Parts: sequence; C-alpha cells; structure tokens
Amino acid sequence: MWNVFHDVVLVLLVCATIASDDNYFENNWRLNEQLASNFKCKHPQPRAIRMENIIKDSDPAYDTTSKVFHPVMTVLHRCDEQSGCCQHPKTSCFPHVIETINITFRVFNTAKSRENEDLYATFEVENHTSCLCQSIYNSIK
Repeated sequence: MWNVFHDVVLVLLVCATIASDDNYFENNWRLNEQLASNFKCKHPQPRAIRMENIIKDSDPAYDTTSKVFHPVMTVLHRCDEQSGCCQHPKTSCFPHVIETINITFRVFNTAKSRENEDLYATFEVENHTSCLCQSIYNSIK
C-alpha cells in the first residue's frame, strides 16, 4: 500500500511541476518543430533490401530454384515517407531522381554437379539519388 501511495504522490508532484512551467509545452513543440525542419525530404536514406525483392522487381522470371545468393541482402537508397519530412500535410517524400545500377550477387547452385563452381547474377535495380516532397494524391509511385 505504501508503494502505491508513494507512486501517486510522485506522479502528482511531477504533474504539478509540469503544469507550473508555462513554457513546457511550447518548448517541446519548438524542439519537435526543429527536429522535423532539420530532417528535410532531400537525401535518400539507405535501406536493406532482400534479394527476393530485387529478383521480384527486376526479373520475375528468373529461376531461383536450387540457388542460394550471397549476400542475401543489399543496401539501396530510397525516398519514402521515412526518408525525410515534408511541411505540408498532403505531401510525402518521393524519389525525384532515380538511377539504374547493376547489383551482382554470387550464386551457389545447390544442385550443381561440379564443386567450387563460381556463378554470378547481375540485376538492374533502381537507386534513388534525390528526394522531393510531392502531393500524396498525384504522385507516381
């Protein structure tokens, strides 16, 4: 019982301290405003992309049966809603400039007849190089 009473008194003291500080909410709002304005939608952010998604997006007909890829993931740059802040509520961060690059993976064939056979697979993928805030209603995804 004493612990509950102690916790209630502590919470009331903290609330009273916060309420007495006229600038508490404004200071927190200003901090949040500054964080959002410093993290603008401009520079693409690195994202870990699984090999399966690369194949699905770039060459869906590629036969992955009996194949193991290394590495299993790669890093590409992306512009998305977590890449930066837009100031208007009806906008989001989208790619502005996209380049096509080649990503090569080492392929191990689990059904191969020869040992130590090195195989490689190269896929064309999109890498975002610049971001821009665009309307969420008319943006091409």
